[in-house]
Amino acid sequence: MNRPRVLSVLLTAGLLAPACSKPLSDSECERLLDHYTEHLLRNEKPDVTFEMIHQKQAEARALAKSDATFEFHSCADDVTRAQYECAIIAPSIDAIEKCLML
Repeated sequence: MNRPRVLSVLLTAGLLAPACSKPLSDSECERLLDHYTEHLLRNEKPDVTFEMIHQKQAEARALAKSDATFEFHSCADDVTRAQYECAIIAPSIDAIEKCLML
């Protein structure tokens, strides 16, 4: 194969890869919400207990699913795989929000 053809194939593959990325699953959307909730709680109250985090995460999931204003049902459509992968390892609320704004 000649160089221009190899370059063309690589560029095409690179451009199509983001379009082929798998949408987020419901469990990934919940994990992202849990991650955000935990960092929000730790930001507001650094000594928050593990039990309180789990309680608030469950409350946040229930509220997000029952209240349409949170638009949680569109998480898989609105959050890209790249945004998710960035946000899920982000160490703070600000970092998570920056990832989601990419």
